[in-house]
Amino acid sequence: MIKYSIILAFILAIGLWVKGCHDDNVRKDNINAERVAKRQELHARIEFSAKTANAITNWRALLANGRRDGIIPVFTADIQNIWLTGRPILFIGTVKDISLIPNDQYQLIIEQNIVTIAMADDFHTDWPKMFDSRFEVVLVCDSNKIRPMQEVMHASKKIDGPQIAAITAIDHISNGQRQDSEGNVRKIYTGYGNCLDLFSIDSKLQR
Repeated sequence: MIKYSIILAFILAIGLWVKGCHDDNVRKDNINAERVAKRQELHARIEFSAKTANAITNWRALLANGRRDGIIPVFTADIQNIWLTGRPILFIGTVKDISLIPNDQYQLIIEQNIVTIAMADDFHTDWPKMFDSRFEVVLVCDSNKIRPMQEVMHASKKIDGPQIAAITAIDHISNGQRQDSEGNVRKIYTGYGNCLDLFSIDSKLQR
């Protein structure tokens, strides 16, 4: 009798363990499905905003002009021919700074790095290509676009700042040089303009 009780308890324990594993897998699948659904919704919102603004979303691909190998050189005229066409662009990058400026507005600085280049590819804007230059935008934003996002920006745990997608109208460009984190001096092109729409694209953040 004791032998059968031990066997029965063993079978019961195995059953509970299998059920627990199944429940964990179901829970993980539900969490992943929810993340995918939120990601798809965010993609749709950004794509709708870009389409509504007639924004150029594939400017990196246009800048590469069919070149795919090696480090692609960029000249000021190249970026001017894309960013200064009268159409907005979709710029995906890392928030470097937010500052108050007159007329209840904010200045937002967004820089594109290797992480956000990959994110740009994830948003179906273009392939992540390597250029000899870095890119950033300095935008004037109305407070009603920045303030709703400040809380989620502060909630970002990323050391280098939260990632953001901006629909922006660029009106002029400057170029210069800047030292990167590895000590290398690289060209940087900065576009100045106004932000038309903003989206947080950190995995746990939404506008």
